[in-house]
Amino acid sequence: MFVYFLVLVLFPFSLFGTIQFKNCPAELEPAVRKIYLLPEARALIEKASQEGEITLATMSKKKIGFQGLWEAETRTIYVNSNRNIDKIVQTILFELHNAQSNSSFELLWGDARLGRIDKESFVERAERLEHHHLLKTQALIERGIAKGILSHDSTLSFSKQFDQYYSTQQQRGHSQWFSKEFDRTCPMHMRKPYLGTIGVVPRFDHF
Repeated sequence: MFVYFLVLVLFPFSLFGTIQFKNCPAELEPAVRKIYLLPEARALIEKASQEGEITLATMSKKKIGFQGLWEAETRTIYVNSNRNIDKIVQTILFELHNAQSNSSFELLWGDARLGRIDKESFVERAERLEHHHLLKTQALIERGIAKGILSHDSTLSFSKQFDQYYSTQQQRGHSQWFSKEFDRTCPMHMRKPYLGTIGVVPRFDHF
């Protein structure tokens, strides 16, 4: 999950040189240590950090309704740490892909700010970006499983077909979150109800 909007605790891993997070809470260290064992994941961290170091922080799922969040303004990945290590690994790897594609999200938000894109197109483009990142994350996890670094429980569960995935995201309220982001960003006259593609889109006012 991407958002335009800090946190601390030094990360003591010098084993992998400069390829590391700026900060990492103790609750996330076991998952991060496992991630660091996978060369492709270290390469992802390095690439995602080219525009600036990345901080890891914990949060409650209740805060925004999701398990993870990439906050571009502070370059922070927030993670719900009240889960097992495999789920935390999933979230960190996925949000790293969001961080790596930060410029793509910035372009999308820029289009919204300038009124160059309508809400329906904005939400769909944002969901397509995240679906692409899920596919890449799953491929990375499969490499980790093949190398005996990650367990099969790390496997993600989502539709590989975008249309079905997009419908599910609307039912879960994820797409509605992007809709609210659009309203916070676009010119006032472009604020309209989000229609989606599944007929009646559920409302999720807690975001």
